[in-house]
Amino acid sequence: MLDWMRRTRKRLNWILWLVIIGLGAGMVLLFVDRPGPTDIPLGHEEVASVDGHPITAQEFRQTYSRMYDIYRQAYNLNSSNSNVLKALGLDKQVLNQLVSSQVILLEADKMGISATDEEVFDVIRKIPAFQENGNFIGSVRYAQILKANNTTPAEFEEGIHRDIVREKFQGVITDPVIVTADDVRAEYASRNQEAVIQFVALDPAETEKTLHPNEADLKAFFEQNRGRYKSTEQRRVEVMTFDVGQYATKVTISEDELKRRFQANPGEEEVRASHILLKVDDPAKEPEVKQKAEKVLKEARAGADFAKLAEKYSEDISGKGSGGDLGYFTRGRMVPEFEKVAFSLPAGQISDLVKTQYGYHIIKVTDKRVPSFESKRPILEIEARREQGEQISEKQANQAYVELVNHKKDFSTVAKEYGAAVTTSGLFGQSEPIQGLGTPAEFSAQVFQIKNKGELGRPYKAWRGWLIPRLVDIVLPGNPEFSAVKDRITNDYKREKAQDAAKQRAFDIAAAAKDGNLEAAAKKYTVSMVTSKPFKKDTAVDPSLGASQEISSKALAMSPGEVAQPIQVGSKYVVFKLKEKTPVDMTKFEMEKENLRQTLLNQKKNNLFSSYIAFLVEKRRAENKITVNQNLIDQIVG
Repeated sequence: MLDWMRRTRKRLNWILWLVIIGLGAGMVLLFVDRPGPTDIPLGHEEVASVDGHPITAQEFRQTYSRMYDIYRQAYNLNSSNSNVLKALGLDKQVLNQLVSSQVILLEADKMGISATDEEVFDVIRKIPAFQENGNFIGSVRYAQILKANNTTPAEFEEGIHRDIVREKFQGVITDPVIVTADDVRAEYASRNQEAVIQFVALDPAETEKTLHPNEADLKAFFEQNRGRYKSTEQRRVEVMTFDVGQYATKVTISEDELKRRFQANPGEEEVRASHILLKVDDPAKEPEVKQKAEKVLKEARAGADFAKLAEKYSEDISGKGSGGDLGYFTRGRMVPEFEKVAFSLPAGQISDLVKTQYGYHIIKVTDKRVPSFESKRPILEIEARREQGEQISEKQANQAYVELVNHKKDFSTVAKEYGAAVTTSGLFGQSEPIQGLGTPAEFSAQVFQIKNKGELGRPYKAWRGWLIPRLVDIVLPGNPEFSAVKDRITNDYKREKAQDAAKQRAFDIAAAAKDGNLEAAAKKYTVSMVTSKPFKKDTAVDPSLGASQEISSKALAMSPGEVAQPIQVGSKYVVFKLKEKTPVDMTKFEMEKENLRQTLLNQKKNNLFSSYIAFLVEKRRAENKITVNQNLIDQIVG
């Protein structure tokens, strides 16, 4: 409850690109890739507008690039199969996300919902990337970190402001949601009910092995699906890399420089305290609560073990199991009444009763500390090396770029003069990261701005340092001949035909088993029937099927002996019969019901909010208040 850090972390999950800086193996680890100030901008062209409020091409590209990287890592995609993301409609997902976000802000504004500067600052100073030993790092270093990510404080703080507004708006919409005791009991029964099914699984892979299409079949399939095999433009580049890590390890950091940095931001005093909280939920019972708190205080001051008293009496759930220990905290972390007392007490002393909005606290200060120069030396040196390494890398890259452009020098020769490495990439598409270089899709998009082979791209800031690309090859899009893609056509043909055959066979089996005799239907179509072990709603149905929520949910809603229509699980088609359902054991219900109630409440709130926003978006679409520049989106996505 008092731990503001936890709430801040939950609120700001979207700030994933701020990471801890480290120095190791002769390399400075910076932040995620961001185009530098020399990057070619998209300008302020609109990909869409909502009620006249624009969504810019730059905003779309940045969001698309982030989501692209998430999908790429999740599905282990590379340049040869990145078209999977197009099939998933990633561009539409990004657009819908940006449109929904804009609608939320507009609706919040109508309600008069806003965020104060103090609220924004409260969030920022609790972000781990802006803390050192629990303290806010100060405005100078805060601005430096943002600058290293090509973001200004104003831009970053606007993002925080929007996030706070969204959270407040969601609260207004979802606060009325409730979960009844019957809801909780029904959910507990649903989660703990066990079922056993009998099933057959039709695997297209087995059928695929038996297919041997002739040339005529493959050519007919190719003609029907020519668009599937059209290639997109791909490029190859040479890249000159000015490695920040190499420069950082070579610079000398003086003692005076480290001390100057420490003096500029010495850090704040920290207090470590434990507390016992007795809540005042009902104002009418406050005297009773206070009397109980005074009794506990008397025990504490008489020498009783404070940690044991906290475990016995404290109603702060976050302190359970830790003897009420709150750890170290700086000013601004706790509510004012609590903070004032904690910072005024000497270490080892127990406070009088402290009244806050939560109830009555008994505070014991266990330690006080102020960061020393020696304790901060490692991070001070890391920061100094990083900054100087960045400065040298940027300077070298810009000077090398001038040499290349103005003096028409050879690419490799200039790289040697400036101590840069040269790497030749493989082929890549406009929205694809370059394998082996660790660059994001944004860098690839910049390369696609280069018009002719042999020409340079402008210097670009990446996690390793600054990069200068030179275009060496362009492979234009086109419609390949049948012979060039015959292997792909064969695989696609066999896979689709096998899928269709498995699906049809599953429906035939389900029809034959409509009387409940799945075993006879399985024999008729020469497939094996399997009996599962007992499973619950969210557990694996069978090792061969995995955790199919659709099967488990359907099975638990059926009657014994009933046969379900085919369900696709992965690539397989499954027909199953419910064999039996076991009674629900309610012995643990009382222990679990509160956590389950909270889970259900969060689910209902999230579902309500998602549905409400979808309604608002569709309403605006129907009123023609949302416009989309699809041509520009296609150009960005490639």
